[in-house]
Amino acid sequence: VGGVTDADTEFNDNLYFYDNLGYNASGGMYDQNTGYAANTFKKKNDVEILKEVIIGSPTYTDYEAYLIPNKVESILLEDATKLASGTITYGGYKTIKLEEEIILSDEEFTIIVKYTNTEGFAIPLSIKDNSLYYTVNIEDNRGFVSMDGINFNDSKTYFTDTIAIPSIKASTNNKIEDTVEPDDPNDPENTDPDNPNDPEN
Repeated sequence: VGGVTDADTEFNDNLYFYDNLGYNASGGMYDQNTGYAANTFKKKNDVEILKEVIIGSPTYTDYEAYLIPNKVESILLEDATKLASGTITYGGYKTIKLEEEIILSDEEFTIIVKYTNTEGFAIPLSIKDNSLYYTVNIEDNRGFVSMDGINFNDSKTYFTDTIAIPSIKASTNNKIEDTVEPDDPNDPENTDPDNPNDPEN
Protein backbone atom coordinates (compact mmCIF):
# COMPACT_ATOMS: atom_id res chain seq x y z
CA VAL A 1 0.00 0.00 0.00
CA GLY A 2 1.48 3.30 -1.07
CA GLY A 3 -0.11 5.40 1.64
CA VAL A 4 -3.22 6.18 3.60
CA THR A 5 -5.53 8.85 2.21
CA ASP A 6 -7.85 9.00 5.19
CA ALA A 7 -7.64 7.57 8.69
CA ASP A 8 -10.63 6.89 10.93
CA THR A 9 -10.59 6.53 14.70
CA GLU A 10 -14.32 5.90 15.16
CA PHE A 11 -15.38 2.32 15.76
CA ASN A 12 -18.73 1.10 14.45
CA ASP A 13 -20.61 -2.06 15.35
CA ASN A 14 -19.99 -4.07 12.17
CA LEU A 15 -17.23 -4.10 9.57
CA TYR A 16 -17.77 -5.94 6.27
CA PHE A 17 -14.85 -6.80 4.00
CA TYR A 18 -13.19 -9.60 2.04
CA ASP A 19 -9.67 -8.24 1.45
CA ASN A 20 -7.91 -9.61 4.51
CA LEU A 21 -4.48 -8.03 5.01
CA GLY A 22 -5.39 -5.18 2.62
CA TYR A 23 -5.28 -4.87 -1.14
CA ASN A 24 -2.12 -5.83 -2.97
CA ALA A 25 -2.78 -5.37 -6.69
CA SER A 26 -4.48 -3.32 -9.37
CA GLY A 27 -6.79 -4.80 -11.95
CA GLY A 28 -8.81 -3.98 -15.03
CA MET A 29 -8.39 -3.76 -18.76
CA TYR A 30 -5.03 -2.65 -20.09
CA ASP A 31 -6.57 -0.35 -22.70
CA GLN A 32 -8.78 1.87 -20.53
CA ASN A 33 -8.47 3.93 -17.36
CA THR A 34 -12.05 3.55 -16.03
CA GLY A 35 -13.56 0.52 -14.33
CA TYR A 36 -16.19 -0.55 -11.83
CA ALA A 37 -16.01 -2.87 -8.84
CA ALA A 38 -18.64 -4.04 -6.36
CA ASN A 39 -18.93 -6.14 -3.23
CA THR A 40 -22.12 -7.70 -1.91
CA PHE A 41 -22.36 -8.24 1.85
CA LYS A 42 -24.76 -10.29 3.95
CA LYS A 43 -25.82 -8.35 7.03
CA LYS A 44 -25.40 -9.68 10.55
CA ASN A 45 -28.54 -8.06 11.97
CA ASP A 46 -32.06 -7.42 10.76
CA VAL A 47 -31.69 -3.64 10.61
CA GLU A 48 -28.42 -1.71 10.43
CA ILE A 49 -27.34 1.84 9.62
CA LEU A 50 -24.66 2.31 6.95
CA LYS A 51 -22.03 4.64 8.42
CA GLU A 52 -18.92 4.43 6.24
CA VAL A 53 -17.58 3.03 2.98
CA ILE A 54 -13.85 2.33 2.79
CA ILE A 55 -12.26 1.82 -0.63
CA GLY A 56 -8.78 0.87 -1.73
CA SER A 57 -7.42 2.98 -4.55
CA PRO A 58 -4.31 3.52 -6.65
CA THR A 59 -2.85 7.03 -6.91
CA TYR A 60 -4.50 9.82 -8.92
CA THR A 61 -7.98 8.32 -9.01
CA ASP A 62 -11.45 9.84 -9.21
CA TYR A 63 -14.09 7.72 -7.49
CA GLU A 64 -17.86 7.48 -7.30
CA ALA A 65 -19.46 5.28 -4.63
CA TYR A 66 -22.98 3.82 -4.95
CA LEU A 67 -25.30 1.70 -2.81
CA ILE A 68 -27.85 -0.98 -3.65
CA PRO A 69 -29.57 -1.39 -0.25
CA ASN A 70 -31.32 -4.69 -0.95
CA LYS A 71 -30.64 -8.19 -2.24
CA VAL A 72 -30.63 -8.38 -6.04
CA GLU A 73 -30.26 -11.11 -8.65
CA SER A 74 -27.78 -9.08 -10.70
CA ILE A 75 -25.76 -5.90 -10.20
CA LEU A 76 -27.24 -2.95 -12.09
CA LEU A 77 -25.90 0.57 -11.68
CA GLU A 78 -29.35 1.94 -12.45
CA ASP A 79 -30.62 0.32 -9.25
CA ALA A 80 -28.00 2.09 -7.14
CA THR A 81 -28.02 5.38 -5.24
CA LYS A 82 -24.95 7.59 -5.39
CA LEU A 83 -23.33 8.08 -2.00
CA ALA A 84 -20.26 10.22 -2.68
CA SER A 85 -17.55 11.16 -5.16
CA GLY A 86 -14.10 12.64 -4.96
CA THR A 87 -10.43 12.43 -5.90
CA ILE A 88 -7.69 10.33 -4.32
CA THR A 89 -4.18 11.68 -4.89
CA TYR A 90 -2.12 9.12 -2.99
CA GLY A 91 -2.80 5.41 -3.09
CA GLY A 92 -4.15 3.65 -0.03
CA TYR A 93 -7.57 3.57 1.56
CA LYS A 94 -10.22 6.27 1.50
CA THR A 95 -12.87 6.41 4.24
CA ILE A 96 -16.16 7.90 3.09
CA LYS A 97 -18.22 9.06 6.07
CA LEU A 98 -21.95 9.22 5.43
CA GLU A 99 -23.74 12.12 7.08
CA GLU A 100 -27.29 11.04 6.29
CA GLU A 101 -28.79 8.04 8.06
CA ILE A 102 -29.12 5.19 5.58
CA ILE A 103 -31.16 2.26 6.85
CA LEU A 104 -30.31 -1.25 5.64
CA SER A 105 -33.28 -3.51 6.27
CA ASP A 106 -32.85 -6.28 3.69
CA GLU A 107 -30.60 -9.29 4.21
CA GLU A 108 -27.91 -8.08 1.78
CA PHE A 109 -26.51 -4.83 0.38
CA THR A 110 -24.03 -3.96 -2.35
CA ILE A 111 -21.43 -1.20 -2.62
CA ILE A 112 -20.37 -0.22 -6.15
CA VAL A 113 -17.36 1.99 -6.89
CA LYS A 114 -16.45 3.61 -10.20
CA TYR A 115 -12.71 4.24 -10.55
CA THR A 116 -11.16 6.60 -13.11
CA ASN A 117 -7.41 7.11 -13.18
CA THR A 118 -6.81 10.80 -13.88
CA GLU A 119 -3.25 10.25 -15.11
CA GLY A 120 -4.43 8.03 -17.94
CA PHE A 121 -3.03 4.82 -16.49
CA ALA A 122 -4.89 1.58 -17.15
CA ILE A 123 -5.87 -1.17 -14.64
CA PRO A 124 -7.58 1.30 -12.25
CA LEU A 125 -9.20 -1.17 -9.82
CA SER A 126 -7.85 -2.03 -6.37
CA ILE A 127 -8.10 -5.75 -5.65
CA LYS A 128 -6.89 -8.43 -3.30
CA ASP A 129 -5.65 -11.46 -5.23
CA ASN A 130 -3.83 -14.70 -4.58
CA SER A 131 -0.26 -14.19 -3.48
CA LEU A 132 2.56 -16.11 -1.87
CA TYR A 133 1.21 -15.32 1.61
CA TYR A 134 -2.54 -15.25 1.06
CA THR A 135 -5.20 -17.21 -0.81
CA VAL A 136 -8.51 -15.55 -1.68
CA ASN A 137 -11.29 -17.84 -0.47
CA ILE A 138 -14.79 -16.41 -0.97
CA GLU A 139 -18.21 -17.55 -2.12
CA ASP A 140 -19.36 -17.04 -5.69
CA ASN A 141 -20.97 -13.71 -6.55
CA ARG A 142 -19.65 -11.76 -3.59
CA GLY A 143 -17.31 -9.53 -5.59
CA PHE A 144 -17.83 -8.12 -9.08
CA VAL A 145 -15.86 -6.31 -11.78
CA SER A 146 -17.12 -4.37 -14.79
CA MET A 147 -15.35 -2.31 -17.41
CA ASP A 148 -18.49 -0.60 -18.75
CA GLY A 149 -20.74 -0.27 -15.68
CA ILE A 150 -23.33 -2.49 -17.37
CA ASN A 151 -22.04 -6.04 -17.33
CA PHE A 152 -20.75 -7.06 -13.92
CA ASN A 153 -18.78 -10.32 -13.70
CA ASP A 154 -17.83 -12.44 -10.70
CA SER A 155 -14.36 -11.30 -9.68
CA LYS A 156 -13.40 -14.88 -8.80
CA THR A 157 -13.46 -15.84 -12.47
CA TYR A 158 -12.97 -12.50 -14.23
CA PHE A 159 -9.18 -12.47 -14.11
CA THR A 160 -7.61 -15.28 -16.10
CA ASP A 161 -4.46 -15.64 -14.01
CA THR A 162 -5.72 -15.21 -10.43
CA ILE A 163 -8.69 -15.21 -8.08
CA ALA A 164 -9.44 -11.71 -6.80
CA ILE A 165 -11.86 -9.64 -4.74
CA PRO A 166 -12.33 -5.84 -4.84
CA SER A 167 -10.99 -3.83 -1.91
CA ILE A 168 -14.29 -2.34 -0.83
CA LYS A 169 -15.36 -2.33 2.81
CA ALA A 170 -18.41 -1.05 4.67
CA SER A 171 -19.11 -0.34 8.33
CA THR A 172 -22.50 -0.16 9.99
CA ASN A 173 -24.12 0.43 13.35
CA ASN A 174 -26.92 -1.67 14.75
CA LYS A 175 -30.30 0.01 14.60
CA ILE A 176 -31.66 0.67 18.09
CA GLU A 177 -35.40 1.10 18.13
CA ASP A 178 -36.66 4.21 19.89
CA THR A 179 -38.52 3.46 23.08
CA VAL A 180 -41.18 5.65 24.61
CA GLU A 181 -41.16 5.82 28.38
CA PRO A 182 -44.64 6.01 29.95
CA ASP A 183 -45.62 9.23 31.69
CA ASP A 184 -45.07 9.18 35.41
CA PRO A 185 -48.20 10.60 37.14
CA ASN A 186 -46.10 11.34 40.22
CA ASP A 187 -43.55 13.45 38.32
CA PRO A 188 -44.29 17.15 39.02
CA GLU A 189 -42.61 18.15 35.74
CA ASN A 190 -45.24 16.30 33.73
CA THR A 191 -47.90 18.85 32.83
CA ASP A 192 -50.29 16.22 31.48
CA PRO A 193 -49.34 12.86 32.99
CA ASP A 194 -51.24 9.72 32.22
CA ASN A 195 -53.64 8.98 35.03
CA PRO A 196 -53.93 5.22 35.53
CA ASN A 197 -57.27 5.76 37.26
CA ASP A 198 -58.76 7.65 34.29
CA PRO A 199 -60.79 5.18 32.17
CA GLU A 200 -60.17 7.34 29.08
CA ASN A 201 -56.39 6.74 29.24
